[in-house]
Amino acid sequence: MAKMVELLTTLMQHVITLLNEWEDHPGLQKVLNVIEILLAIPLSTPLAKAPSGLQFLLNTMQMLQENGSKFSLSGMYFG
Repeated sequence: MAKMVELLTTLMQHVITLLNEWEDHPGLQKVLNVIEILLAIPLSTPLAKAPSGLQFLLNTMQMLQENGSKFSLSGMYFG
């Protein structure tokens, strides 16, 4: 779980940087919300529950990219 937190924290910083440039972007806001939900998972949660949340985040990021975003999230994917 610690590695997931590290990865999500880095990703969150990247998304916040993009939100500073594209304020109120609904896709970026959604990605940020999913990250915040994943970071709120207690560390005592069984590791088996994390992959479904990470998959949802990945799908959200892919949809954002496929919808013609003017910014790149490449290099920020986990899979």
